[in-house]
Amino acid sequence: MFCRLLHNLAYLQNLCVCPASWACDWMAGFVLVCVVGFVLFKLFYFAWTILRYFDPIKHALSKRHELRRAGDWAIITGSTDGIGRAFAEELASDGLNIFLISRNAEKLLHVSQDLEHEQKVQTKYFVADFTKGDFYEALKREIDALSSVACLINNVGMSQICAGPIATCEFLSTEFIQRMIFCNAISTACMTRITMPKMLLSYEKDPKHPPCIINMSSVSAIYPRPYKSLYAACKSFVQNFSASVSGETRGLLDTRIRFLTLTPGFVWTPSRGEKKVNFFKPTPELFANSALGMIGVASQCCGFMPHELMVFGLGLLPGYLRDWVIAKFELKQREKFQLHEKAHPTAKSFTDGLVMPRPVTPRCLKAMLYVLPGYPSDLMQQEGYGWPSGST
Repeated sequence: MFCRLLHNLAYLQNLCVCPASWACDWMAGFVLVCVVGFVLFKLFYFAWTILRYFDPIKHALSKRHELRRAGDWAIITGSTDGIGRAFAEELASDGLNIFLISRNAEKLLHVSQDLEHEQKVQTKYFVADFTKGDFYEALKREIDALSSVACLINNVGMSQICAGPIATCEFLSTEFIQRMIFCNAISTACMTRITMPKMLLSYEKDPKHPPCIINMSSVSAIYPRPYKSLYAACKSFVQNFSASVSGETRGLLDTRIRFLTLTPGFVWTPSRGEKKVNFFKPTPELFANSALGMIGVASQCCGFMPHELMVFGLGLLPGYLRDWVIAKFELKQREKFQLHEKAHPTAKSFTDGLVMPRPVTPRCLKAMLYVLPGYPSDLMQQEGYGWPSGST
């Protein structure tokens, strides 16, 4: 019986040799077409991602020049230093009046006077600590009193002091976590909520020139960022929130308020003590000019072409390898930061008043790359990285 079964199978195989061969050839051709199509699509997408930053294309598509017709005022949070101040100077040069919001009254007054003197525009400022949420009603009254709003830039934000696993870092207290979420995530939602009604009034008066909301996210929102997980999570909120509200304006509200979500990499910041500017780390002025030019060109982008190259390069790596590379980079940055703090013990920095983690030794650095944050290894405990004592 077994021999007869083999004979029948051989007979059926001979009958189907041609159809099977044809089917295999068809499947192979289909797979080849899909692979080639996918590769061509990726190449085209990458080419467009880069080419849209070049002047001929950007100038043809950018709607930055329409902001002046969309309203009289630009509202900028975190506007006394770095990127925020650069945004204020750029928009003031376009002829927009500037409403500055930050926590340092002295710096606000200084920036306000500089803009009025150099750019000949009107300015207002409001003192607000975005790590708290007790000022939004008062701020809403100030915004409602403006003649019209052309642009809102949710730029304010704060980062972790330095990289470290969330379960064992002594400086990541529950109070610090709440402050970071308030500053990076809740501020974006609340500012959008209290400003959009005023922007909708501007849109109703002139639908041809819609206002714009720019939200500062980060490249950390695109890929996981081990050892800066809290910061990455806050920036992911900003990215998803922007896309969702943008969908609301196109659907239920039937308006054309433009949204631009920026996901930049590193930008040179004087307040951090950084000295080097390179191809991948622009000055705030260069970044702000490039990012504003993307209004109307994209709804989400890095805002700076070299950062797009970095994101594309990371996307080519397998997920595990990418996480390992980012984790190793973060821990190297942590080591450099702690060496800087040790070399300048009397210098005033943004870590004053906070309990700093212990220095990372080479042995501990190696262990932290391969251990789950919630489960410190014996080696980490030996090096002083056990569960934090006395902290919340």
